[in-house]
Order: sequence, then C-alpha cells, then structure tokens
Amino acid sequence: MFCCLGFDCYVLGFRVVQKLVQDAITRIKHLGVNFTERDGKVCFARDRPDNPWVHIKHLHESNCYLWNGIAQFINKKFIHSGCQQCYKVVLKPKTYLELLKLDVVMHTARLPSKLGIERRPIIKGLYGAYFYHRGIELALELRDKHFDNTAIVKRGCTEMERKHGRSDKWEVQSWQPKLEYYLDEMIYSHKQPDQSDAEKNKIRDKWKKFAWKFDPTFEGELYPEIVLY
Repeated sequence: MFCCLGFDCYVLGFRVVQKLVQDAITRIKHLGVNFTERDGKVCFARDRPDNPWVHIKHLHESNCYLWNGIAQFINKKFIHSGCQQCYKVVLKPKTYLELLKLDVVMHTARLPSKLGIERRPIIKGLYGAYFYHRGIELALELRDKHFDNTAIVKRGCTEMERKHGRSDKWEVQSWQPKLEYYLDEMIYSHKQPDQSDAEKNKIRDKWKKFAWKFDPTFEGELYPEIVLY
C-alpha cells in the first residue's frame, strides 16, 4: 500500500498526484504564496521580500521550493529523497561582528552557502551560516578540514527533523520514486537566480536592525534618541 497517502502503489497515477498537488496548492495559497504556470507546469512565484539570507552560491541540484514546499503540503510524513541527500555544515556566529566577518570569508570561498539572521522560532541563536552538500562525505570533509569543532553537520532542514524525528532514521520509501517522478512532471524546476549586490545590501540592512534590537554586543545607535518627559 501507498502507506502515507492511503493509495495502492500500483494504481497511483498522474491524475491522483495531480489532485494531491492541486489540493496542496490551495492550502499554500492561503499562506500568501503565489503560483504561475510555465511550460505547462506549476511554477512557484519567487518573490520573498522577508528573506533574511544572503546566498553566496546556490546548489542548483537542489529544488527546495518543491522538496520542502509543496511536498510537505501533500503529506507531512513525506521527506523528499533530495532532502535526505542534503547535508549542511552549520556555523553559528555568536555576535553581529562575527556574522560580518563570516560574510567576507564565505564570499571569498564561493561555495554553495548562505548566512543571515535566524528568525525561525525552532532554531537557537541569533545568526546562522550554512554550507550545502549532496552527500555526507563532502560535508564531513569540509568541516574537518576547515572548521574542526566550530561547526556541526546536519541532514536536511531542521524543520523536518522536528516533524519527523531523528534524521539518522529517515529512509526513502518504496513508493517515493513514483510520486517524485510525477511531481517533477507537474512542478517547474527552476534554478535559483543569483542575488544582486543591491539585494544583498538590503538584506544586510535587515541584519543590522535585527542586531540593534536583539544582540547585546551591538555597538552604536540606529535611530535618534526619543524625547523623554
């Protein structure tokens, strides 16, 4: 049986998945996410004005909009095989100054990575930096060669481990390849565009305001003092 969705694996067809995707899109639209159509496929709208991350370089083999977006809305127990192959080297800058220094280092290295302020309520700390790899071996090699004990390696997104339990217990289910094939046939897979310098600077301005408000090590003032009576 197609245990997670209640369908017989042998009768799971394009129309069944199409209905699942349409239902998922309806639920996602209620969250304010827009969709368009491209090449006869559903295409996520890419505008994210609230994005807190500066992306140094994208790992184009990954399709997070599909894997961690619509797939999760189809079924909360569905961990895409692509997510199960994703390993991240994670650094946690402790101060705003450390974040700025790491920004320079990561742009010099030009590896698939991002960094920024950590606004997710399920993540500890104010800041985060992530290096992306397909497979655990490359992630461990980067950590051991450059970061030693200052970095950790994790699998997939933290949100997934919070929902599904320990990532070392994840497995690709027998029914997944067929479902993922149909999803690829229905969802447009587009590469992430590189951020412009202007876009990155706008995001860095968000970092500064965030640090001013939350980071006790931040020095200086961003706004004039208010009049007190």
